[in-house]
Amino acid sequence: MKLKELIANYLALRRALSPGFDALEQMLNTFCRAMGEEVEITEITPEQVSAFLTGVGPPSLYWRNKYHALSVFYRYAVGRGYVTSAPLPTVAPQPRPSL
Repeated sequence: MKLKELIANYLALRRALSPGFDALEQMLNTFCRAMGEEVEITEITPEQVSAFLTGVGPPSLYWRNKYHALSVFYRYAVGRGYVTSAPLPTVAPQPRPSL
């Protein structure tokens, strides 16, 4: 299944259950654009996901927000058999302490 189609299905389900997931929708759409809209969900590698999460600069709270969005999406995908496991990192980088 195409990543774009699976994200659309997931977001439709979330909207049906409860409204107010604009930030999640925006994050998943950003992920879809970064991976390529025509990519198959099974073709996404852990290296690609890690590169998306890392972005530019040091780890920050934004990293955790992206990770959370992808983790709930991949729980949905694994639970429905679209992928066998989530290509997410198992260890989160520690953000710099704030001043």
